[in-house]
Amino acid sequence: MSTTNPTGAPMLRRISIAFAAALLVAAAVITSTAASAAGALRAQEGEEATAQADETGLPAALLLGGVWEGADIQITVDSVFADESPEALVTSASEVLVGVTLRNTGSAAIPFDAQAFGHDLALRLTLIDSAGDREPVDLLHPGHNAATGADVAWIESGLAARATVGFSVPTDRTTTMQVELSIDGDAVASWDLTSPETGIFWSAPTLPVIHLDDTTAWGEGVTIQPLGLGNLRCGDPSIEPVAQIVAVTFEVTNNTPDLVPWPGPEAPVPAAVAQWSDGGAAELSLVAEDKNLLRRSDATVLLPPFSANDSRLVDPDALPYGIWLNPPDATPLWLDLTAVDSTVGVDPAFCDLGFQGAPVPYAYAPGPSFRIGGEGPFSDPDAQDDTARALLNSVLAGASRFYDSSDETFAGLTQSRLENQVPNVRVSSHNAGTTTPAGTVGTVYWDTDSTNPDYLYLITRSASGKWLCAGAVAGQVPVRAQASSAKVAGTVCFPGAFSD
Repeated sequence: MSTTNPTGAPMLRRISIAFAAALLVAAAVITSTAASAAGALRAQEGEEATAQADETGLPAALLLGGVWEGADIQITVDSVFADESPEALVTSASEVLVGVTLRNTGSAAIPFDAQAFGHDLALRLTLIDSAGDREPVDLLHPGHNAATGADVAWIESGLAARATVGFSVPTDRTTTMQVELSIDGDAVASWDLTSPETGIFWSAPTLPVIHLDDTTAWGEGVTIQPLGLGNLRCGDPSIEPVAQIVAVTFEVTNNTPDLVPWPGPEAPVPAAVAQWSDGGAAELSLVAEDKNLLRRSDATVLLPPFSANDSRLVDPDALPYGIWLNPPDATPLWLDLTAVDSTVGVDPAFCDLGFQGAPVPYAYAPGPSFRIGGEGPFSDPDAQDDTARALLNSVLAGASRFYDSSDETFAGLTQSRLENQVPNVRVSSHNAGTTTPAGTVGTVYWDTDSTNPDYLYLITRSASGKWLCAGAVAGQVPVRAQASSAKVAGTVCFPGAFSD
């Protein structure tokens, strides 16, 4: 969304994903620093790094960070994050996120759509689980399991774009996994998700290079001089996608007697694209104005004759290693920001964290909290207790099937027989009133009453810390209770076991 910066600066934005619980990261989680990039796997270097389709037609087998090269495109999967879904106790599913990067090696810009990985036959990713079953991209939860790491509509020649792609996989099938890439329905490459993460470092495009403090032409009679780099992170990367505002200031001078549009190029061709070494990217989304400038659109201002103006670029997680600049009617330039420190202050008013009571004009905000790896202290006790109740209900339903098929008695109920009735819930036999259950969240502990073959006792511990129990007599409404300890709850649900 284009907005207006009152200080007079074009802005770029990128969305990044970070998981605090485990930094086996999904797309755009970490931008490589100069120190880590030196030892990172470099695209196009060595036969092991880049694989092309061979004459046999068999898919190329790659490790994480390996690059598959096709016609005018390179693709890699370099990172993976997996954890149980919040509904795992009911669904037994895990969410598996992979970081994917596309690089345009052709001469023309190509469209970029992170969601296309799931439904576009021309380029599709499929996860193959440890049982050999094929799991498609989870299109039912695109906001939960996938995110773009590149705020671009097109990938310009020599640049890259990154995305998180998500799959929903049965938890017991995540021990070994691979992601398969198919082009027009034909498998061309696969990545072993159990291989070590090596990282990826995309080299800069082959373009004329400028550095900070260099002065260069920007159209006839207009010059630019990049001056400094700054950044401001908006949001908490441990719980949510963050917006990172990255600023590059320019001195822009108009030495003509005419009004000149700045920066000049307009959509669909961007005037600037920030590029991260891991494939993250963000194109120009905002040009600011001040009282001396005339606005023509959200992305263009008019420079008065013989005047100068500063401009800024925005993006999320860390500093970009370069900026692709697109002067009007000229060859694109590469502003090299390798090893450049952040020295430009960015106004915190560009970050909207919801404290103003309404959306803040000209500001960016972080994305919604992660479903996995990002809940942190922001837990929902009510939802956790509801999950525990659902487990009790599932076991009650399964036990009732046993009761009905066993001459209407629980007398012959055993651990293995109950497990057969509730294959998706962990159950554990225990002696109520004599032993205290371990309290593993997600496990339902059970017992029967030797004096009443129609009675069944269940208890489980919620992730909130509460103990929830049910005492059921066949054909009657179960007695339910919850308490801070198993004994207090059990006294209500199974008083005979806890009597003195």
